[in-house]
Amino acid sequence: MSLLTHLAQVPDFRQPGRNFRHPLLSLLVISVVAVLSGADDFEDIADFGQQKQAVLARHLALPHGIASPDTFRRVFQHLDAAAFNAAFLRWVHQLLPAAVVEQVCVDGQTVRGSGPQALHLVSALARAQGLCLAQVATAGKGHELAALPDVLALLDLSGGTLVSLDALGSQPAIARQIVGQGGHYLLALKQNQPGLYADAERALAARAAAWLETLGEARGDFVQTDSRGRVSRGEVFLRRPGRARFAYAPPSSLLVVADGANVSVADPRLKTFERYPLAATPLSLFLSRRIRLDGDARVTAVRRTASGFEVTARDVRRANEGQIALAFSESPLTLAGWTITDAQGRSTRVQLEGLRAVSGLPSSLFVLEDPRPRAPGRGKL
Repeated sequence: MSLLTHLAQVPDFRQPGRNFRHPLLSLLVISVVAVLSGADDFEDIADFGQQKQAVLARHLALPHGIASPDTFRRVFQHLDAAAFNAAFLRWVHQLLPAAVVEQVCVDGQTVRGSGPQALHLVSALARAQGLCLAQVATAGKGHELAALPDVLALLDLSGGTLVSLDALGSQPAIARQIVGQGGHYLLALKQNQPGLYADAERALAARAAAWLETLGEARGDFVQTDSRGRVSRGEVFLRRPGRARFAYAPPSSLLVVADGANVSVADPRLKTFERYPLAATPLSLFLSRRIRLDGDARVTAVRRTASGFEVTARDVRRANEGQIALAFSESPLTLAGWTITDAQGRSTRVQLEGLRAVSGLPSSLFVLEDPRPRAPGRGKL
């Protein structure tokens, strides 16, 4: 069916029997073709008609030529907007079958230059094709939510189209309507819905905890940036629960080992050695056998990142001793690194590269004794 056939179904609001100078179908077709060609207002539409009159006359009845801008304006002021919108969309859907549309973005904008009573539209845009599939005018930005069901009702989502909306559209009724029409939804979520936001945070934290609990042995490289911006590199070995080894590459000679009970830090170059209880360090939050994010480890923040998400947690028993932010990348889900912030607010960031599951790591990797010579009587009670 052609554009003419679809627009012919729009009812003429004018009184029947009157001797109209311009058929409604001709006015509508000229308007649509002119706007698709770049016309911005009724003056542009009339100018387009004048310039293309010879071509238009081959397909349209133009007994009195092209209408004036005021005629076009009056027609659209009184036109059945819903019927026109439906006819136009039927034509668009014929040109662009629903199965081709993989994602539709729904959002509202105020039309620039629409005057003191600004025109605000909620539009559905086919992302890949750059084509507007539906529009509904609202009384203003504060009325977008009420217009969303009307916009969605104009869309054919039966091919499993993904509909994305901003946080305003994160409503159960909107999600149900999209699914009921055969589509899928991608809804932004903000803290203006605290209950739903908290559920989403818990779901992400639970995914992180479940993945960590399945991690046995792994190895990879790391890049560490301390609070002064100094960068170090090295290799990391993990054996959950409780064990880790960070072997720093030259020029650093630092070696950090968690043996299941303690974290030992040795620097042969400086001839220093320190040992801390593992439970007193933020590392224990992801090296422990069971990741309990609702127990001793308390999640304080969950946020989305460009490549995945980040879960920030602290030990509630030592709330003043710092926190750890675990970064996860997705597709597939994997630990991407972490940032440890101490009690003084100093942060050390570790980025993991090429972390991969392995097996058979020697137990000697996770043992670190004090390399310094023992003084007489040292270590005795």
